[in-house]
Amino acid sequence: MPARDQAPPGRALGVVLLAGFALCLMAVIPSPAKFHGDERFYTDAALQMTQTGDYWTPHYPDGQIRLLKPILTYWATAVSFRALGIHLLAARLPFLLAGVLMVVLTWRLALTVWRDRRLAFLAALVLASNVELLTLSTRVTPDMLVCLFVLVSMWGFARIWFGDRPSWVDPLLVYGGMGLAVQSKGLLGLCPLAANALFWALACPERARTARLLNVPCIFLGVALGAFWYVAMLERHGLEALQACFADQVGARVARSPSFVFVNFSNYAFAIIRHAFPWTLLLAVGLVWRPRAVVAFWSRHRAACIFLFSLAVVLVIFFTFGNIRRTRYLVSAYPSVAVLLAGVLSSFASEPRCQVWMGRLIRAFAILALLAGGLLALAGLATDWRLAAGGLVLTALGAYGLVALRAADDQVRWTWVAAAGVLVFALVGACIRPVFSPSPLTAVVSALDQVRPDERRVFTLGLASSATGQLRVLAGGRYAVVELGESPTLGVDGLPRPVLATAEHQAELARAGYQLQPIVAANPVIASPWLQRLPGAYAAKVHVKPITTYWLADVPPAPAAVR
Repeated sequence: MPARDQAPPGRALGVVLLAGFALCLMAVIPSPAKFHGDERFYTDAALQMTQTGDYWTPHYPDGQIRLLKPILTYWATAVSFRALGIHLLAARLPFLLAGVLMVVLTWRLALTVWRDRRLAFLAALVLASNVELLTLSTRVTPDMLVCLFVLVSMWGFARIWFGDRPSWVDPLLVYGGMGLAVQSKGLLGLCPLAANALFWALACPERARTARLLNVPCIFLGVALGAFWYVAMLERHGLEALQACFADQVGARVARSPSFVFVNFSNYAFAIIRHAFPWTLLLAVGLVWRPRAVVAFWSRHRAACIFLFSLAVVLVIFFTFGNIRRTRYLVSAYPSVAVLLAGVLSSFASEPRCQVWMGRLIRAFAILALLAGGLLALAGLATDWRLAAGGLVLTALGAYGLVALRAADDQVRWTWVAAAGVLVFALVGACIRPVFSPSPLTAVVSALDQVRPDERRVFTLGLASSATGQLRVLAGGRYAVVELGESPTLGVDGLPRPVLATAEHQAELARAGYQLQPIVAANPVIASPWLQRLPGAYAAKVHVKPITTYWLADVPPAPAAVR
């Protein structure tokens, strides 16, 4: 970490970097090229909420109620739809804002624990460049909300264990954060309680600080926040409706295979390391060259280190015995891990040998960015302007990295490492993936608007549920998209009209008498004249997603054609 006589980062710099973080993600979230399958559950239900006015009970598109997850994610999406309109940017914006708030609160958590503005700034940089946090900030899923409210609760606990002045705000943050976390993703929202029970058992904090947790009004508020929706669903739909929620949270989540448990543990433990790369690489350098400094830091700040690591330990143990493997579930612990990493890095980063290794790491990444940016820009000039723009940004990042090596203040180097992670994520999501793997559903919406502008219902045949969910959002909620399944029986009345089908059902629909119109979503790279001029042997080596074709069956079968 930088020497103590270096000035702490100014508030203006923090605002600029936070705005840059938000703008990078803003460039990603409107793109339909990446649509996680779980997003459809929340966008579908939020669409129905805005159309029916029933904001209490989420539903599947077929009308069945969906009580597997609590209500806050649906509400956040529905409110954004009502305020901004129905599109991907509006759907994902609340979760991007949750990611921004997590960076801010991580800074506050580090300031509470370490009482050092430079360490707090570094902790915020570590979290902002965490690849899993960046990914979840661009999805319509409960993960970001539960992570945000778990962080609120952990900050409240930190104020109680390490703060100087008692305040009624502390237990309010503890229990209010947990209550809102439970309303985001159920029992996972209680993980701060388990983590701090572990901390209390190992660190033995003062009795007076523990007594500050016994605030009855705040406890009551937390319980009310966590239980109000479940009580409403119990009154509306009865006990049986909540059994699915219990099964999703507990009953169907226990692993019974020892080998699966072992693989789970290794995956979750390694996920903490890889998601925080390259900061964990810097930590490895310190452990090799200055192990005594790391041990001494742990000894001086034993209570703080136990507190910051306890949530990761609890989550790894808890999910190790689950029957599914989702490393994104650990993101709730990453703010605390980022604060711990900032503190440990400070124990050896100012050592000359570590400074040399950090300089080599930055130089290697900067040169790699220069080379990759140049190649990407040249490829973009021949194919798509987005690749060219991304290449120029990547080249500028590499050039600035070489400049950062000459800076006397390590703060510039830390900022460059974090900015590199955020920019690379944004370039892949906004410039590379939409070109090499575009969503064919944007062309489908345009075709539907042109062919049947007055139609408000479309049936799908062969499309995945995630594709139909994305189609509803891309169409702005104008179409009621009804799934017909993979292979419905073609009876005497044929199928409803119009039908959007995959290529596998083209012949089946043609035999039934439908007139088919192809909807082709061309890949910009494949369609470029530059690639088409390449010899076939070379063009075949370019691994890009092939052109996708859907078929729109718009004319009902004639009686003579019906079997």
